[in-house]
Amino acid sequence: MRSIRDALPPQIWEVVTDLHMFLGGDAERLVTRRHRVDLITRIVDGCLKISGLVTATVSRDIGFQFMQFGTAIEQADMTTRIIDAGASGLVAPRKEEDRETFRNLQWMAVLSSLAADQTYRRHVRQRVTGEQALRFLLQNYEFPRSVYFCLTRAQRMLAAMPPRPEVEKRLGKLVETIETADPAALVAKNPASFMDEIQVQLGALHAAVASGYFSVVEQAANAPRQSPAAA
Repeated sequence: MRSIRDALPPQIWEVVTDLHMFLGGDAERLVTRRHRVDLITRIVDGCLKISGLVTATVSRDIGFQFMQFGTAIEQADMTTRIIDAGASGLVAPRKEEDRETFRNLQWMAVLSSLAADQTYRRHVRQRVTGEQALRFLLQNYEFPRSVYFCLTRAQRMLAAMPPRPEVEKRLGKLVETIETADPAALVAKNPASFMDEIQVQLGALHAAVASGYFSVVEQAANAPRQSPAAA
């Protein structure tokens, strides 16, 4: 944290410190079932405030681009995990004829958990079905939490960063996988395996980023320095 302290405005660190102190103090009391929602709400509000301050006050230099790149990748990953957890048949109806209704209710819950229900209604203008909801969350090019939006946003950020062919290759493969996915077929058999595949590819992208950017910095930092005489 200290290494980036000078790169961020003090207002951001005030919010970070306040949230840190809250989690180290009152959070233990709020973990109880009765106050759990209050705890989560406070954390979410703090994170949103930090995000807003970063967007409004941080210079658009390479550090900002890299941070935005990482945020986009993380959001894509979290969307796939929420789809995986929420649409994998966690609720089983008592009657077979109720299965479709239960499934659609689950997809409504998935949309709600991503704050996507209202935006879905604006874009799709149809009742919620598994196919339409999955297509929206995977492939919509305007909703900020869709996997496609997050990945193409990361591609735009990558263009402003030092070139790393392996990172570009991994990210391009991910975008292609999302673009060519068939939501109808995925819903028919269960989207969990496809979400697992995307998460594996995201893991490979993470490894490429770590190797392409951080390993270079670490190697430079650990390289032996020549004395002026040797130079």
